[in-house]
Amino acid sequence: MNLTISRHHLEVTPALREYVTHKLDRVIRHFDQMVDVKVLLTVEKQKEKEKRQRAECSIHVKGGDLFAECAHEDLYAAVDELIDKLDRQVTRHKDRTQEHHSHAKRLMQQNIAWATGYNLIAIPLAALGWIPAWGAALGMSLSSLVVVTNSLRQVPWKRSFS
Repeated sequence: MNLTISRHHLEVTPALREYVTHKLDRVIRHFDQMVDVKVLLTVEKQKEKEKRQRAECSIHVKGGDLFAECAHEDLYAAVDELIDKLDRQVTRHKDRTQEHHSHAKRLMQQNIAWATGYNLIAIPLAALGWIPAWGAALGMSLSSLVVVTNSLRQVPWKRSFS
């Protein structure tokens, strides 16, 4: 994982760098497939003192990019809010990927069960002569169609209007 901490109109002290990396460890603990993390800490030149300190972070993970930003009058508080937002986003992203994985696994198990059931029932009956050869061939082709159709349920269909 690459971690980049950038700044704008402020100096990043070692204590601030350590604070940001310590807080990011909480997010990394939830999801270890992060490729690149970029943090930007800025102080905006506003007249009002409220929400001058900003913290932004973009995380490149397997399957997409996550982005969060936060503004506060204290930079450490802005980092805390930023980490809370990122933690929620990473948890949601992880849940989505796991739901897709379990759905794909369930479809593969159905395909294996269907093919195994056919092979255990129809092929011995055809070998004994209780089912004609054309009936076994028809059953095998229907079994293949069912497995392919079931497998196509995994592919997300996108409509293209071109």
